[in-house]
Amino acid sequence: FIAAAATWQRVSPAWTALVLVPWVGWLGLRTWQRQFDWEDQRTFLTRTIQAGGDTARMRVQLANLELSEGKLDRAEEQFAVALARNPKLPFAHLGVAALHTSRGEFTAARDALVKAEAHPAVALTARQIRASLDYRERKIDPVPVLREAADLQPLYWPARERYIEALDQSGRTAEAAAELRAFLGKQSFRAESWALLGHLLAKLHNLQPAIDSFEEAMRLDIRDHESRHRRDILLRIKAGAPG
Repeated sequence: FIAAAATWQRVSPAWTALVLVPWVGWLGLRTWQRQFDWEDQRTFLTRTIQAGGDTARMRVQLANLELSEGKLDRAEEQFAVALARNPKLPFAHLGVAALHTSRGEFTAARDALVKAEAHPAVALTARQIRASLDYRERKIDPVPVLREAADLQPLYWPARERYIEALDQSGRTAEAAAELRAFLGKQSFRAESWALLGHLLAKLHNLQPAIDSFEEAMRLDIRDHESRHRRDILLRIKAGAPG
């Protein structure tokens, strides 16, 4: 690569133009020709496959599309094609787990999740699916596994949010608020995090801290009308007014 770069640097500007101008022009033409493929995801995927982009990853994307549309048999066919080409592709194993979960085939889903969790790229999502599967099939508390998932990427808000919401939904609202306060000590810039804290504190009847949290959410996002509405309700309650 270094040698190639050095050779490229020695090429005269004129030769560079002769190479780049046609190439850029071809890219522009190709982009114009393919722009209609973006009308919908299925068109994009199928035309990309037909045009020579028939890769395992592209098949996984097509399988996920089939899965999202409830076409489980077609999704299974596409996942099979992808795994035949790359048996270790983590996103394929994750999709297979989701497919079997949709069918209620829990043993097969767990087998696929074991393979998916071995890959760091999807380990977090695989654990989240396992938590849902444990609760759906065996009524096992999902919180411990959701915490495991969140701790894989400690500053990844969607995973932390899901764990905190699971705590709240299981009746551990005070613990959820404490977890969220600790997270906000590391990432305090997100309006929705403060709004969630306001919601949790309001449930715990901590009115002023809840009001303060909603106001911080409003400060960070002036379009956060929901936090403004909830703040106003709490202010009326605090003042002893009805509603």
